[in-house]
Amino acid sequence: MSVRVKKIDLSVRDSQVLSVIERSANVSVSDLAKALSMRPHIVRASLDRLKAHGAIELYYPINTAALGFTEYHISLFGSGLLDQKVRALFADIVANDRVPLVIEYLGELQFSVWARGPGDVREVLDELLAGLPSSLSRTLSIRRFFYGFGFALDIRRIDSEYVLIAPKGARSIDETDHKILRHISRADFKNLTEVARHLPLPLSTLEYRLRRMQKESILLEPRYTVNVKRLGLSRWVLRLKAKHAARSRDSLLSLGRRISAVVSVAEVLGSWDFEVSIVGSDVDSAVEATHKIVAEVEGKCEVVQCLPIKQFLKIQNYPFKHRHE
Repeated sequence: MSVRVKKIDLSVRDSQVLSVIERSANVSVSDLAKALSMRPHIVRASLDRLKAHGAIELYYPINTAALGFTEYHISLFGSGLLDQKVRALFADIVANDRVPLVIEYLGELQFSVWARGPGDVREVLDELLAGLPSSLSRTLSIRRFFYGFGFALDIRRIDSEYVLIAPKGARSIDETDHKILRHISRADFKNLTEVARHLPLPLSTLEYRLRRMQKESILLEPRYTVNVKRLGLSRWVLRLKAKHAARSRDSLLSLGRRISAVVSVAEVLGSWDFEVSIVGSDVDSAVEATHKIVAEVEGKCEVVQCLPIKQFLKIQNYPFKHRHE
């Protein structure tokens, strides 16, 4: 039985605060107040309201690419998608140590696997999809670059919030680093004090290790992620085929900076070249955003698909239960 969650109606002030804090969780209340021309107690009240309603959650983007992992996306589709055996297979996929993300679209299931190379991912897929019925088809794509813009409302974005690109040379982590990444990527993560107590580590040691991993591009600046369902919004993904990848990428990144509905732009190798994630209050708003994107990339890209996201079955920035060396 599904539970209907009542959406939150944001005030103009809440929207402005949300647009800024999603870029960085390190912004102080006084800096927020100065940037938004508000009094500090007004900003603090908006923050408290957003947190109390579950509209925002603290989030550390983890650049798994810096650890030498590539993100492989597998799409399953076909007439047997609702078969009971296939639904049982979904449970195995969601529970797998290498799978950080599972998304169910209307008529398709997509999941990602973190692996160090083709042989590594083949081993994982052979294990996961051994019982895949012949009625289902599958495609494989590789996500190369990921540009996250977040959920801007009233503030014009200057650039992408973060870029998940592998630096030169893979970084290495020890068991303590692994445990830190594991804990701060959990859905029930609240604050660093709880993580330090659970590991256990002195808080100063935890903060030192976090700073070091940020310096090595493993961790990105902490931010707040937005619970779009609590705001009465839905997600769609546009899959685009490009004629010239470099020119198309520049156009799409420009759109991400200017169109608030664009949440992220990913460059992939596979049956399509780019995935643009958008949010909207209803189908009409998604169609409007799609028309804006198509109008500006006309001649450079063509839309392959526009898929509404039904649900996230799993979303975890750092999936590993054990270190994979």
